Amino acid sequence: MNKLTKSFLEEISKFKDTKWIAELNLFDGSFMDDLSRMAGFLPDPGKLSLEERLERGLRNWLDHKEKIDTPTGREREPKPYPSSFSWLDAGGASYVTSVKNQKFCNSCVAFGTLAVVESMARLELKKPVCPGGTKCPPELSEAQLFFKSPGEHNCLTGWNLSGALSYLQETGVIPESDFPYEHDCDDKPLPSGWRKKRTVISGDVTLETHYDMKNWIAHKGPLISAVQLHPGLFFYKSGVYHPLTDFSLGGHCVAVVGYDDEEEAWLCKNSWGPHWGEKGYFRIAYGHCGIDSQMIGIEGFKTIYTV
Repeated sequence: MNKLTKSFLEEISKFKDTKWIAELNLFDGSFMDDLSRMAGFLPDPGKLSLEERLERGLRNWLDHKEKIDTPTGREREPKPYPSSFSWLDAGGASYVTSVKNQKFCNSCVAFGTLAVVESMARLELKKPVCPGGTKCPPELSEAQLFFKSPGEHNCLTGWNLSGALSYLQETGVIPESDFPYEHDCDDKPLPSGWRKKRTVISGDVTLETHYDMKNWIAHKGPLISAVQLHPGLFFYKSGVYHPLTDFSLGGHCVAVVGYDDEEEAWLCKNSWGPHWGEKGYFRIAYGHCGIDSQMIGIEGFKTIYTV
C-alpha cells in the first residue's frame, strides 16, 4: 500500500456519513504521476474554468431544488421527465456500449465523448442490441479521435471538448476494431479506405440547467460532462460519490447515462475499465465536482457507419 492509498483510507475512516464505499482496487500501488494521467479534461479557452464549473454546478443544483423540487415549484413547473432514468435499462434494453479503459493516458475526452456518440447512434437507428446479420453501429475508435485529430494534445497534456467535437463533425471516426486503442497509435497510419467507414455527427448542444439536462437524458440520450477529479474517486466501489477533500488532480470527462432524483445523483459511465467501481460506472451526488455545470448533447448525424 503506497502513501497515497494509506493517507486516503485514513481520511475516509474519519467520515461517518458518507454515502459511498471505498476499496483497495486496481489503483492501489499506483503513484501520483500515474493517477494524474487517468484524467485529461481541459476547459476550452474563454469558457468555464474547473473552479467556475464547481461554482456553477452547485448553483444549478440549488436553483433546481428551489424551483422544481418543492411543492410550490412542482405546481408552477411540472417536470416533463421521470424521477429516475437510465439508458442501461430503457424499456428493458441497454443503449450503452461496453466500458473501456483509457489506461495511464490523459485521453478521457475521447472516451467520454465517444461513449455518448455510440449510444446516440444506437438510439438513432433503434438498435439497442445487435444480433448477427443486422445493421449495427459499431463501437468507435478512441485512438483515432485522440491521436489523429489536429492540435497539440497527447497523453501528458489532455484535451478539450471543442477539439473532439469539431473533429467528429468535420472528419468523423471509424470503428474501434479498425483502429484499436494503444499508446503508440499516433505513430500508426489509419487503415486504407478508412473514409468509407466513418461515423460523423451533425452538431452538438450545450445544456446549462438541471431541468434541461434531465429532460434531454430522459427523452433523447446520454450527455457528455466533466468532473473535477479528487483522489477518492480512484478507490470508489459503490454508492453515491462525493469528494472528501479539496485536493484536485484536474478535470475528467465522463458520459452521463442516467439520473435518480431520490438518490440525488447522476449515473456516469467511466473509462477506467469494467473492474472499477460499479462495473465501470459510478453515481455522483448532484451539485458536486462541477458535473452539473454544463453538459453537452449530440444533436444528430451526417452519417452512421453500420456493419
